[in-house]
Amino acid sequence: MVSRRKFLAGGAALGAAGAAIYATPLAKNLFLPPKANYVLTAQQSQWDFGGHINKPAQVFTYQKDQPVPLIRMQQGQPFYARLKNHMLEPTTIHWHGIRLPNAMDGVPYLTQEPVYPTESFDYQFTPKDAGTYFYHSHFNSLAQLSQGLAGMIIIDEVKKPDFDHDIPLNLRDWRINENGKYQNFLEPITAAKAGTFGQLKTANWQVAPNHIVKPNSLVRLRILVSDVTRIFKLIVKDSSNPEAKAKIIAIDGNPIDDIRDMGREWIGPGMRMDIAILTPDEGQTIELVNTSTNKPWVVASLTSQGQSQKRVWQDLKPLPQNPIEPLDLQGAEIKKFEFSASSGEQEDLGINCAASDYIFWAINKTAIGHLDPNSSSLRPAANLKLGKTYIFEFTNITPQTHPIHLHGFFFRVLSSTKRKIAPHWADTSLIRPKETVRVAFNADTLGNWLMHCHILEHQKTGMTGYINVS
Repeated sequence: MVSRRKFLAGGAALGAAGAAIYATPLAKNLFLPPKANYVLTAQQSQWDFGGHINKPAQVFTYQKDQPVPLIRMQQGQPFYARLKNHMLEPTTIHWHGIRLPNAMDGVPYLTQEPVYPTESFDYQFTPKDAGTYFYHSHFNSLAQLSQGLAGMIIIDEVKKPDFDHDIPLNLRDWRINENGKYQNFLEPITAAKAGTFGQLKTANWQVAPNHIVKPNSLVRLRILVSDVTRIFKLIVKDSSNPEAKAKIIAIDGNPIDDIRDMGREWIGPGMRMDIAILTPDEGQTIELVNTSTNKPWVVASLTSQGQSQKRVWQDLKPLPQNPIEPLDLQGAEIKKFEFSASSGEQEDLGINCAASDYIFWAINKTAIGHLDPNSSSLRPAANLKLGKTYIFEFTNITPQTHPIHLHGFFFRVLSSTKRKIAPHWADTSLIRPKETVRVAFNADTLGNWLMHCHILEHQKTGMTGYINVS
């Protein structure tokens, strides 16, 4: 009989192996109505990215007939999802950004046992907040996310905002060549730097998709970066009207206090940004462009066709705020976290969400390479008391930017030592080189909550930890 530990150690060799292969044409309609329950079957499928590779790639999906699985929930209404594992290695689901009970957070060993092949697990919670969110595997997460095991979540507001179009864009690269073969998911030389970038760049698993929208309409464009490495620097280009600007309306699911014009916006792995766009006249196109490299490319575009909706910017209203308790920063306790480089090797770490033979990164000089409960490194980075308010000081002493994600909470991004920040609620924050960012939150939910860099090669090689609220 194979023990679970031996299963984990041997599972890394499985790579993209799975139980079944399906041809999965892209679903025509991503806008599924809200449902109270889902069955999400982790399985292997095939996908050719609209003919942009010569041979279909083996991908992981949650639904046989929909390789870009968009889940819709309703704010304040109970949600239920059964995860069935039809792969040959364990998995879980983390509901990224959603405030929920700790037992539903989907972190193997920390909040639940992994879901082994042929097993299932039931996730049940009631989303408190509306907005744009993300769900993904948190087991062997670098490999499983790199092969597609992730999706977008829309939690609809109690009162529907007034937009003519609501378009989700799930942005990610694929580490895949023209013959549908994956490159190594972890390259030590790049994992110790910014991470390994993919070659095939997609939005909703399509290359530079063009969406048809009505002229002079208001569009809510929901942007999720589900990539495991790339930090996007996005701009909106409207050649017909250089003065026109998109406007930012929400960050990480939360409406911002004051709607502002969109400039060149940095958005990293795990982060979301909702923007409003006023579409141009008939036949004209707006482009969303990534400028993070010396060769910018069009991520997606909107082309106006049909009858004018005669909208103006004055029609744009703020989104309803989520029910987050206000912060009382007077007397808040400060906890300091230093994100730094580390070095060395560890052995027999299995394939869990943070496991690697390499250790390049650390939090407070501690590199957690494995979340197995028997690991000597499994101890909290901070112990918090239920009901107290805390200020976390995130200090990045490395030459790389790190998107730091805290499970289970929204924090208020307060300030930076290097740039002006408009305070806002988020669950992931980019900490730039040699920068300290201060965030604050109420420790209002019990449990062990993961905190890590969402560049998954950084997470996998040591930049991960957890806090305990008791």
